[in-house]
Amino acid sequence: MINKNIELLAPAGSMEALIAAVNGGADAVYLGGKAFGARRSASNFDDEEMIKAITYCHERNVSVYVTVNTLVKQEELESVMSFIDFLYRNQVDAVILQDIGLLKRIKVDYPDLQCHASTQMTFHSLKGVQMAEKMGFSRVVLSRELSFEEIKLISEATQLEIEFFVHGALCISYSGQCLMSSHIGGRSGNRGACAQPCRKKYRLLNRTNGKVSEVGYFMSPKDMMTAKQIESFKTLSRVSLKLEGRMKGADYVYSVVSSYREALDDQYANRIEDDLKRTFNRQLSTGFMFENTYKEMMNYQLPSSYGTEVAKSIGFTEGKVKLKLSDVLNKGDEIQYRIGMQNFGTRADLIYLNGQRVNRASIGDIVEVPFKTKVPSDQVFFKTYDKNHIDEMTQNSTVERKRESVRFQFEAFKGNPANLTAVFSGANRKCYQVQSEKDVEKALKVPLSQDRVKEQLSKLGGTPFELERIEIKMDEDVTLPISEVNSMRRQLLELYLREKCVRYPERQISKQKGSATALESVSLFSEQKTSLVSERELSGTETLILVFSKYESLKHAYELFEKYGSQSVHVHFVLDNIEDYLTHFDALIQNKVAIKLPRIIRIKDEERVVSLLNRLADLQGLIDQSNVPAIHLSHIGQLNYLEDRFLDIRGTHHLNMINSECAKALHGYGMNTVTWSYEMSQSELEKTKDVNALSALWVYGRVPLMISEYCPVGGVMTGHDNCNLCTVGSYALIDEHETAYPLRMNRMACQAEVLSEEKLYLLDQVKNLKAIGIKRFELSFDEPDAYDLELLEKLAQIQSVEEIVKIKINSTQKTSRGRFFSGIE
Repeated sequence: MINKNIELLAPAGSMEALIAAVNGGADAVYLGGKAFGARRSASNFDDEEMIKAITYCHERNVSVYVTVNTLVKQEELESVMSFIDFLYRNQVDAVILQDIGLLKRIKVDYPDLQCHASTQMTFHSLKGVQMAEKMGFSRVVLSRELSFEEIKLISEATQLEIEFFVHGALCISYSGQCLMSSHIGGRSGNRGACAQPCRKKYRLLNRTNGKVSEVGYFMSPKDMMTAKQIESFKTLSRVSLKLEGRMKGADYVYSVVSSYREALDDQYANRIEDDLKRTFNRQLSTGFMFENTYKEMMNYQLPSSYGTEVAKSIGFTEGKVKLKLSDVLNKGDEIQYRIGMQNFGTRADLIYLNGQRVNRASIGDIVEVPFKTKVPSDQVFFKTYDKNHIDEMTQNSTVERKRESVRFQFEAFKGNPANLTAVFSGANRKCYQVQSEKDVEKALKVPLSQDRVKEQLSKLGGTPFELERIEIKMDEDVTLPISEVNSMRRQLLELYLREKCVRYPERQISKQKGSATALESVSLFSEQKTSLVSERELSGTETLILVFSKYESLKHAYELFEKYGSQSVHVHFVLDNIEDYLTHFDALIQNKVAIKLPRIIRIKDEERVVSLLNRLADLQGLIDQSNVPAIHLSHIGQLNYLEDRFLDIRGTHHLNMINSECAKALHGYGMNTVTWSYEMSQSELEKTKDVNALSALWVYGRVPLMISEYCPVGGVMTGHDNCNLCTVGSYALIDEHETAYPLRMNRMACQAEVLSEEKLYLLDQVKNLKAIGIKRFELSFDEPDAYDLELLEKLAQIQSVEEIVKIKINSTQKTSRGRFFSGIE
């Protein structure tokens, strides 16, 4: 951030969009290369274009942040580091990251390169942001789900720069915690290839009574717009207001950026909202940031551009719909009317007013427009493509925004070279001087006039400079070729611009480059924390990690293993339920049952989590530390809740670990074992053998595809949250292919998780997994059914983990291999 309290950060998916962002008034832009960015379908920038983009922006005092915010596969580590090296040497201001292993490598090889934590890292609390600071981030992009009050609290309590979205498309799931696109077709949102299943049609099934709702776009939120709330943002310090839209064109980018620029510069007017509505949007709301009911923030009828009302149909004759206009209609506008979720539209290439073809019709006019199908009367038409507005924005996007002024002083005295001095209005008031190559001579014919000098020095078109004034001191009746005056002007401008493009002249490659891959290079804790696992696990005993969402299910399983349990298979029980753990604390402690912390811990949820952790920490003075239950973390920021009080810390698959550098980093942060991401494939695991012995693999259970602050049950049935319907029923979403996705609701936090219909099943791969070093196998049981119960009983009787492959279950169950064999894009 450059000497500003508030930064306006704009998207740039192409060079045209980048120029539009700069000319619209952005203080910084974020963009991606051809790989490793979370918007793979944008045009993005190759290396040559990237250099041009950085140069263009730095010449205009605009910062450049490059998205390297996908998960990085093992075989990509060296190529992504080459890309980082390229960015570093070409003066990029910061990189935006998701992969913890990549952060580790950058902090070793390029310690002075600024790193921003992507929204894909799901930072959503003060504790998490404080952890990000310890990790070496200079800025955190907060989750879109946070309220303004939470953002304000975080920004006031940290020295980190805070970035948050204020406009554009919203994901319904917490970013970085959505596996739905990956699960359905292998297009991973964590790899920039999301297929947007949230924009599809669903029905809501009440599994308790069998009732099914009408179909709707039940997971599709409206777009975010907070221009009206700009005064609230001005109360914050060290913040960046982020505009979404790397998939959008120059017209959209210019329209949105210029609107927010005007609002920030105290020029907000109602026309700003009108302009934003004429730009692509799925209707507008303030999202989760300011209080909204589900009805206010969701659009169940339409997942595409909503448009603005333009007319109402009053008749249909001879293939033409007759419209009474409530807004201007121009040739080339696209219009549509809607019945339910069906859209009927056309482009208004022909407009008839009083029987005559026109290019434009005004409010109140009655016009006719050709339409392929008969249109009923009284249908409201919407303009979904406003050609004039888009043409205007496209044209304006190319008009250079003047960002600095320049003052010239010209001196020309006979017998000497001419001198030209330029003083620029930038932060440091830089001053430069050049001389002409030729001496000033006595004029034999037409002398050089002051007006002619001013005319040439005023030629600043195509530059970011505007003329402040020109001072001239010169002899009368002298001459100097005009080409000399032009050359001096160009030299001064180029000299200054060249210097501006070298923002970091002292950048040096670390002497440690490529050498620090050991765990201790990133350790935040004492050395003893990096190796503590139970003695049985360290000795090589195979481990089953059994995770339950309810105490009663866990209790039943524990009793089975007590009855049949083999001493040769170590079983690690985990409860994924804070309320149940607090309720049954003594029984769980006695049996050393671990606790899995929830993925999302908002301020309103912290009291219960802190209460449980404090009770567990207090045990350390009463019992042997090795008997204190393990803590399973679902987010990297949760390390900050532990306050160096626990020895057995483990990471869950929600940490999105898919390469060995990430594994080493997490172990260095104090985690004894970490479960590989669900998106990890067999071929990828074969490339990480050096860390597999310290890792676990999830091999059975329903896949948590999304976690959201929005609850489809409350949204569809009541329109608001905290409806308590989850206490009296069980629900699922049914897609267009009749796949039913169970919903798991967290009543205390009023959050919803979308689960897979089929269960991940890799139990028959255990022998193969052991061969590549995996010896910890995680199974999860959410509301165990007959299949789960039979499986648990047979698991309790095995004498070695390898016997799992021989288990035969009489009950039937839909199962899936997940991405184990096919991998992810």
